[in-house]
Amino acid sequence: MHVSHGDMRMADTDEALPDRLRFAPLTSVLHALALGTCTSEALTQSCLSVIARDNPDMHAWTYVDPEGALAAARASDARRADGRRLGRLDGVPLAIKDNIDVAGMPTSIGIGGRETTPASRDAHIVHRLRGAGAVLLGKTNLDEGALGTMGSNPHFGDVANPAYPGKASGGSSAGSAAAVAAGHAIAALGTDTMGSVRIPAAFCGLIGMKPSFGELSCRGIAPALRRADTPGLLVRAVEDAALLLPLLAGHDPGDPNSRQRSTPLAPPDWAPGSLRAGVVSDLDALGAGVAVIAGFGAAMQRCAQAFGDTLPVALALA
Repeated sequence: MHVSHGDMRMADTDEALPDRLRFAPLTSVLHALALGTCTSEALTQSCLSVIARDNPDMHAWTYVDPEGALAAARASDARRADGRRLGRLDGVPLAIKDNIDVAGMPTSIGIGGRETTPASRDAHIVHRLRGAGAVLLGKTNLDEGALGTMGSNPHFGDVANPAYPGKASGGSSAGSAAAVAAGHAIAALGTDTMGSVRIPAAFCGLIGMKPSFGELSCRGIAPALRRADTPGLLVRAVEDAALLLPLLAGHDPGDPNSRQRSTPLAPPDWAPGSLRAGVVSDLDALGAGVAVIAGFGAAMQRCAQAFGDTLPVALALA
């Protein structure tokens, strides 16, 4: 749901605004906080209230920190009221996948028996979020050991899909995707080794981004396959990913795979119509259903202007 700037200017006394902002893009949330039409405390309390209502059935969260989140939100509001320097994410409520360390919160990795031991320090990317003023709501559920693609967990419950009830939520960053799709958080961190951000993003109707290897530090994240592990973003809009990525990127001397220098985002260096693309031509032989094939065809039609030549590519084994 998009909240226009005009709507927010007229909503000085709109008590429903925090509930609407839970489904708004990050840019709209930042604008509302900057204008003072919504406080971080009101937005954070709205998020915590729906988490408490939904989570018994949704199983999106393994740990929630209401006291810590509200304290961080009030501190953000105080900084804003006093005219002090603000971070780029000041007052924005976010969710963190439960294989990423957050100081004072347990890191279960979706494994039973690990949910009582708090981490002693923040993962590098969490440290950067705190530095940007973000409000950390808690930790989100995942496939056990971050090994899975369906959001299934025998210890914390299977993660329900709020966007498509009755369907799988995808995995392994299932709870992070479900939390954003349900309006529990404005955005979320996940991790992606072989699709663990991109799969739940697709299942829950979100934008999922796996950055280039080494772009974001993995220090403080439970390893799966270190030569392919990356933190990832789950957001509602491409612009949100473009805003978050530079805030999280940067060399970390504590991670041997961390890039010495982050490459800034740049516009494409190709002209529309000049590409040559291979297009899978035998989806039916690969087991795709009729609706999936039709959706793929429609997506390719929308992308047609970006391509020059397209060549059919058969992937099924003879």
